Amino acid sequence: MGLLIVLIAAACGLAGSNELEESVARHLMLDEVGRARERTSLLEEIDATKDPLQQALLRAVVAAGEEREQAAERFRALAAEPPEGFDPRALFWGAGLLPISPTRGAWIRAGLARKPELDRNELVLAFDVGVEEARALRLEDGALPIHAELHRRYGATWSAISLALTYRHLGRFEDSDRTLAEAIAAERARGRPAAELWSRRGIGALGCGHVAAGRGYLGRALALGYPDGGLVLAWLDLREGHVAAARRGFRALLRADEPGAWALRGWGLTLLAPVPRATVPNATTPGSRPEGAR
Repeated sequence: MGLLIVLIAAACGLAGSNELEESVARHLMLDEVGRARERTSLLEEIDATKDPLQQALLRAVVAAGEEREQAAERFRALAAEPPEGFDPRALFWGAGLLPISPTRGAWIRAGLARKPELDRNELVLAFDVGVEEARALRLEDGALPIHAELHRRYGATWSAISLALTYRHLGRFEDSDRTLAEAIAAERARGRPAAELWSRRGIGALGCGHVAAGRGYLGRALALGYPDGGLVLAWLDLREGHVAAARRGFRALLRADEPGAWALRGWGLTLLAPVPRATVPNATTPGSRPEGAR
């Protein structure tokens, strides 16, 4: 029954009128004799619809009322067809019903190419599918076109971070850094601090081995009040053996109302690690005064 509800909801959302959907709903309530009598005329009415996705969904609903397993098979067959033949709005409806797969990503990319404005549900779906494509390592042809188009449209912090991460996974570090740098400039032009973007840029620089630049970007993020910058800097200090500096960094993070788990772990490690003491000058230390000298 859950599949029936999803299919009916999708079909109703695509229709310009609810009359056909009401006919389908009545058909499902008939007994076997009445259903068989009405089935032929109902399918003819469905075949007359112009939207191929609505047509396929309604036929799936009818099939589901008779044999539910056929409904999923019908929709899977529909999903194998090229998405270019569907209405742009129907592409997002269809993608929402598809399982995570390359086909689902293809429907979203086709929808973005043909629908200049998205409602909130379509935007969230497009973003989620972009993340799914990245997790499946379908980066160049899957995630990148989706995140690039979303960032082109919205130019927001979240879209810049998603696009930069996709570039980074592809090994395109210069494109990743450029995306974040441009987003920081745009945020500053709007009078916003862009603290999270500085932090992300710093982490990206460290990942490329640019430690000095990474520390500088993270320092900016920390100065602008973004605690993750301080967290990474404290871990860097600990890794490099600067235990006292790391301890100070983690201790500052513990002053938050709800300290993060990594801040607590780091603080605990600094308590276990000995703090190097200052070297005591002696006769063998270069530049030290020999014993007995005044």
